[in-house]
Amino acid sequence: MNIIRISLIAVVLASVSVFGAIAQSETAEPGAQNSLSGTTWLLTFTSGDDHLTSVLPQSMITLSFEDGGRVSGNGGCNGYSGTYTLGEQGQIALSEIVSTLRACADEQMTIQESIYLSALNGVTHYELNGRQLTLRIADVEALHFVSADQDPLVNTAWTLFTSDVQDVEATPEAGLDANAPTLEFLADNQAAGTGGCNRYSTTYTLDGANITFGQIASTRMACEGLMEQEQAFFDTLATAQRYGMTGDRLYIWSEDGRPLTFVKVEQAQLVVTPLSGAPGTEVEVSGMGFAPNSEIVIGFGPFEGDVYTPVAEVQSDTDGAFTATVTLPADADPSVEWVFMAAVPGTARTLSEPFTVTGG
Repeated sequence: MNIIRISLIAVVLASVSVFGAIAQSETAEPGAQNSLSGTTWLLTFTSGDDHLTSVLPQSMITLSFEDGGRVSGNGGCNGYSGTYTLGEQGQIALSEIVSTLRACADEQMTIQESIYLSALNGVTHYELNGRQLTLRIADVEALHFVSADQDPLVNTAWTLFTSDVQDVEATPEAGLDANAPTLEFLADNQAAGTGGCNRYSTTYTLDGANITFGQIASTRMACEGLMEQEQAFFDTLATAQRYGMTGDRLYIWSEDGRPLTFVKVEQAQLVVTPLSGAPGTEVEVSGMGFAPNSEIVIGFGPFEGDVYTPVAEVQSDTDGAFTATVTLPADADPSVEWVFMAAVPGTARTLSEPFTVTGG
């Protein structure tokens, strides 16, 4: 249960006053370089040497940095306020934390709020990374927040980290697979990706640290050895409850309490230059954001068809990029709408780009 694992933060609370004294001994660096002032954050999960724990379902824990070195927020039940001081090299001290005394809905919420408010007094360092904020209690525990003022997921792309390792500091390369499911968060609360075989699309909704996905629509290809993995992935998305982010990691917890772990990737792109030409024209096809060190098949075919003639095979580099020069087929009919496509064989990872064939 979440409350058992999140309570592991209590292991370090005995040292909170020591950590706080160290942080508060630093001289404040006032003013213009304070990038925290005026920002508001949502706590999504906590981590330590032996745990990775989301906040309780339907709880919303916030932290706001105000002008004049003040902080305020909600611990899940009660409002709180206090002060903060910034030092050098990412040092921060939060102090004088006081809260209202409203009763929480249940005992788990009460314990979670108590641990969170106590942990704030022990914070020694912070890391600000775009729409993510991490507060560290020495090197023992960390509180992971996302921006409360904007969607932290939109326009990001992720690949499932297939390793069971949950260490937020672990390097991901060993856990990545060319057929691993992917997840892209698009504008207007749309999401899409591949389950490892079929492409899918859905919607997503955020409410604090809670996340839900709408009905999943997918293509219906059959891929040997991948269908069980894909269905398990779709089932987990359908029961998703909470999420958290830190660095290049995304965690999504479902009903069973175990998180899916994703690694951030560049959104795949396909670029065709030029975008029009007569039969026989040399065309450069390049891509980025594909699986590293993977075979890429470049095809050419009618826009309304589902059969493409392979015109080149290339290998993506260690960054998932590739470039190939191909010659436009001599029999390409100018009256037909055409597309170039790039695909990783055996997977649903396919991108296409329209191309206009002109008269000879």
